[in-house]
Amino acid sequence: MKQYLKFIYALIMALSPYALPAQDAAVLESRLNAPRGGDVLIREEVSPPVLGEAGEERLWDFRHLSPLGSENTLSCFERSGNGLLLAGEKSLSGYLLSGDSLLATGHEDPALLVCYSAPVLETRFPLSYGSSSRSSFLGRGKYCDRLQVALWGDIQSRADATGRLLLPGGQELDSVIRVHIRKREAGTYSPVTAGFDIRLPVDRDREHLQDSLIQTTDTYRWYVRGYRYPVVEAVEVTITLDGKVTGSEKQAFLYYPANQALLAEDAGNEAILRMRAETKNASGLASTPGQSLRCYPNPVRDRLEVEYPAGTSPRRLEVFDLSGRKVYQSAITSGAQRSRIDMSSLPAGSYLLKVTTDKGSEKEIIVKR
Repeated sequence: MKQYLKFIYALIMALSPYALPAQDAAVLESRLNAPRGGDVLIREEVSPPVLGEAGEERLWDFRHLSPLGSENTLSCFERSGNGLLLAGEKSLSGYLLSGDSLLATGHEDPALLVCYSAPVLETRFPLSYGSSSRSSFLGRGKYCDRLQVALWGDIQSRADATGRLLLPGGQELDSVIRVHIRKREAGTYSPVTAGFDIRLPVDRDREHLQDSLIQTTDTYRWYVRGYRYPVVEAVEVTITLDGKVTGSEKQAFLYYPANQALLAEDAGNEAILRMRAETKNASGLASTPGQSLRCYPNPVRDRLEVEYPAGTSPRRLEVFDLSGRKVYQSAITSGAQRSRIDMSSLPAGSYLLKVTTDKGSEKEIIVKR
């Protein structure tokens, strides 16, 4: 009977419009991985990971990533003409989706506003291992409303590694592809003049632009087949002046897979996740009960029972709404293996439950009826 089920699932996957490529290879496609207006993601800042080398069949062990106490949302808004705006806690990034190309139009943070003279290619779909692109740009900006900036540089994108990923809490994900995006940005700064217009094109020769101050931003994103957005993102910023490093900064974020699985109207990725789960169960590879976080009933109306992972020492229990706001918190008594949460007063919707233990943290999406 089991062999028959395995045959049926293999046949379904082969005939489905969302069938996985040979050997379940990770491939990024615009219909499955381009950002969409209306999507809201929860991300948690974590300690920067060891990036590891490029290549195939890599194993990234990120179980040690430690929360840095900062959780926020990343929201995607639609703009006219296929434009998109990604809004983080302290940053805005503009994009344009044109066919199978994701083009950057500019970015903004509390100190710097940048507008590119023309949309610049960041990602060209489909993207599989070894795929790459490169494009150059010119643009203008304003720094702290006091300095005007003439900018130029280039963006290189490459899918440089594939393999498996281990997340905090022990979750293992396969069909992972890592995308490395390197942006080199140089600029000339001068006091803002009365006639300054950020939309004016930049003439590099006429404006005597020089490569003395260069900011290099290396962004690494780990994508998993079946999820639209990256699961882990690491960003390294390096500033050089006349060839010497004068400053650097590292950040990393964890994007909860459970949150991504609840994105609205994402039928293609839902089908992929469902087929992979069914195939895993049919092959006798389902997870063993009692070894991970259990929450029931889910959906819940009033009281939620939480059973902690075996072999861990739970320390803190938290519940967040999908905007990232904490709606419940409780310290866990030493030695406790289960808790009960009264959710009757919470509005209907989806919530993120997070349990912090001595071995990291585990998270689960809870639906309140």
